[in-house]
Amino acid sequence: MLIILMFASSPLPHSPAKQNLEKPRNRCFTQEFVYEKEEVVKPQLNQGNVLGIDHGVNNWLTCVSNVGTSTGSRW
Repeated sequence: MLIILMFASSPLPHSPAKQNLEKPRNRCFTQEFVYEKEEVVKPQLNQGNVLGIDHGVNNWLTCVSNVGTSTGSRW
């Protein structure tokens, strides 16, 4: 008897797989798909701007920034 279960933690891309691996695990086999991915370029961040977010007991969220803006939300 052959039982095939497929688990995917994320949607599979629409490009063809570079490798297809079958590995034994816990008395069954798992299948892994390997795809090529483009290198992600990190955006340039302004290190001078800071935002602090506090989830408190009485307030849902309180945000304070170093540029003079702040907000609090009560629910």
